[in-house]
Amino acid sequence: MESISPIKNITKRTFDKYRGVFSGIPLLLGQEIAWFSDNEEKKIATIFFDRIDSNYSAIVFERDVFGCFKQADLEIDFPTPEDARQWIIKIMNQHASKNRAQSKKLELFKDIVATGKQNPIYKQLKNEPEWNSAKNLINEIIPLYTDIDGNFIQQFQSDGFDQRLWELYLFNYFNEEYLEIDRSKSSPDFVLKKDKYVVGVEAVTISNRTDFKNESNANYKVPDENYLLNDMPLLWSSALFNKLEHKSQDKGKSEKVHYWEKDGLVGKPFVIAVQDFHREFSMTWSQNSLSELLYGFRYQSNLENGNLVITPQKVESYTKINGTKISSGFFFSQPNAKYLSAVIANPLGTLSKFNRIGKELGYDKNNTIMVHRGLCYNHEENATKPKSLEYLVKEGKNEKWGDGVVVYHNPNCLYPLDEELFPNACHYRLKNDLLETRTPPFSPFSSITTIIKREK
Repeated sequence: MESISPIKNITKRTFDKYRGVFSGIPLLLGQEIAWFSDNEEKKIATIFFDRIDSNYSAIVFERDVFGCFKQADLEIDFPTPEDARQWIIKIMNQHASKNRAQSKKLELFKDIVATGKQNPIYKQLKNEPEWNSAKNLINEIIPLYTDIDGNFIQQFQSDGFDQRLWELYLFNYFNEEYLEIDRSKSSPDFVLKKDKYVVGVEAVTISNRTDFKNESNANYKVPDENYLLNDMPLLWSSALFNKLEHKSQDKGKSEKVHYWEKDGLVGKPFVIAVQDFHREFSMTWSQNSLSELLYGFRYQSNLENGNLVITPQKVESYTKINGTKISSGFFFSQPNAKYLSAVIANPLGTLSKFNRIGKELGYDKNNTIMVHRGLCYNHEENATKPKSLEYLVKEGKNEKWGDGVVVYHNPNCLYPLDEELFPNACHYRLKNDLLETRTPPFSPFSSITTIIKREK
């Protein structure tokens, strides 16, 4: 009689989260058909169908001392999936009896920054049970992430929290798009590769948490019109301009150069990925101003005889507090803008997305109640209003890291970015003063997650 199986079925999404998508089976050689883990989730395994030999193979992965899953055993030529599964059970039993080396996994939530200097959102993430889904998920991700600068933990716990969270988000999104990620150099933050394509990506955030209280819907407030139409575009402009003008010196090099002048990136697309964290919930209302800054147009839409008519209004400039005028249409007017192929943004790329996806993947150990509400693109013809989204976050749902990503393409760049590198994103291009969009079936652009705290 067969003993009780020490393995359990898991989804491919959970398996990829553990393993990292790049150690998968090449699609031309085989197709994964089943995924497993042991009960303690210290080992994972997959069965795949070999397209060449028309049989089945299996791979068992095990955590190394850094917490990453590495291939431990491989066996080929099973006649049936069940034979492969029985082999996985045997191998996992064998590995369960082995002595394990002491873990060297990064302790992201072991304080190395004095309490008084810790970022308030880091404290919230570490200590409040309602955020345990995000915390547990981030602990799984961090072994896969290369800390090239050696200061990730220190910055994550202090004033660099927003920047480091945004980088972690981008890491997950780029993996989801099956892009090879090269983080062997300190700048730019990511070098992405796929087939013949190479793209440099630098991440930047707008951050100012000095007025932080607590992230709750009670604090949600949209600023006045002048702030939205003038001050917010200036914040985007400052962040992007600083990255365009930035120069750095690589190890072993004497000259400081721009990001697009780095080894391997000359003549390649360069992208800035920007996120807004400067106020609570500011990412829910600041995105329109980014489009206005980049392209120099504001749009009005009206129905005329049942047809949607969009009218562009040229935005000439913005005024700084000292009276200085800053030109709108960032791509057209800023120095070095011709080297910027595109700007990537995602108003949903926040800590709440980590919390929701963590919940969906089974990392919530506190039975947290989360409700996700927001607005998404309306694909109906002549639609003048977005669609609403509202659902209870729970295991089994499948929010994507890429939900909400927008790529703003530069019409005047030297090296255009191919849309196929980011097939699940919404793409914006300026043509004849109008924005031409390629939008996925589900494209949210603003949302809030309500956490319902349980009474003690």
